[in-house]
Amino acid sequence: MISTSQKEHLTYSLILQSGILLGTIGIGLYYIIPWFDTMSTNLANATNAISAYKKVAQSGFTYQELWAKIESKPEYGELSKIIKADPQGTTSALAGTDPLYPKKPTEDYLSWLKNAIANNDSTKQALVLQKAKLNSILPNLNPVSGNMNEDYISLKEYVRFIETNILKQFHFNATSNIGMQSITFGNTTNGIPPTIGMFQFQLDFDGTNGDILDFIKYINSSGNPQILIDDGTWTGSDIIWQKAPTIMSNPLITIGSFSIENTLDPNNRTGENNGRITLNFYVRGGSQDDITYLAENIKSRRTALEKNVAAAIKDCQNNTILCASYGKRLDAFNQKYIEFARSADALAKSAPASDIYGLAGQANTMLALENEFNAILPQNKN
Repeated sequence: MISTSQKEHLTYSLILQSGILLGTIGIGLYYIIPWFDTMSTNLANATNAISAYKKVAQSGFTYQELWAKIESKPEYGELSKIIKADPQGTTSALAGTDPLYPKKPTEDYLSWLKNAIANNDSTKQALVLQKAKLNSILPNLNPVSGNMNEDYISLKEYVRFIETNILKQFHFNATSNIGMQSITFGNTTNGIPPTIGMFQFQLDFDGTNGDILDFIKYINSSGNPQILIDDGTWTGSDIIWQKAPTIMSNPLITIGSFSIENTLDPNNRTGENNGRITLNFYVRGGSQDDITYLAENIKSRRTALEKNVAAAIKDCQNNTILCASYGKRLDAFNQKYIEFARSADALAKSAPASDIYGLAGQANTMLALENEFNAILPQNKN
């Protein structure tokens, strides 16, 4: 028979084991239940994501859905303006009913979208030409627009333009330094769109009557909008365009004020004369929207490049044999980018956030760095 002491020992053991079991169950429930909740939430999120993907794959985005995704993102500022300006055209493009790239009834949306993007070279060519035409009249201060790199100009080049295309071409002798006033952007009071800026050059000069008359004709014919009319002709799915004009080859210039010492005599073209003129030049870019867009564009490109460089370095560390041919170049590039980032960050702290020229320089440096990085990795070589 079991003695009393043995019974007590067994009872205590049972109580202790029951306590341990209950504690284990309690601890398990404490950690397991939240895990089940998290798993259920993740499963629900995954289900919703799959459903959303299927919906986009089959029917794409609606106008409202697309607008909701980009309206608050400054890096898509130019796109949002286009969408807002033409809701019907945007809806047609999203639905696949645009006559240029119609969606077949049996074609799923994502396949159609990939084909449309891959086969729109003529549209891209047309856009590049139109931007070049616009650049010939209203030069751009912003080197990046809608994630498309394009020609741009600095205010220093305007000084060079006056020296070459005005003083030298019309044989003027500048009797004072070329003075430039700050850019004034459009608003509701001056009748100029907010994305267009105007600045003035004041010029004191000596010249002949004939050269001054020729100069006035040149100013009156500058900024000819006829170039903006499409001269392309459709040939099947392709479009043939004339050669794109160079930047600032047809600049819009107006005269703010003009005074001369002697009356212009067209019958005495060689007669000496002198005067003072204020020229108005017009540019695109540099408005607050452009500055915001460019800053966001640089930020996103820096983030993407940093991730790609870090991934490439990690691959090198994991496979030293594969990396032997380009590892040193990659390390040197990484140091080069670190120096650029340090310099850009320091400049951002000392320079005003509205410095379009500093941002433009950073954007071009980023483009050069991206091209250099892509040339280093063997999988990106031809």
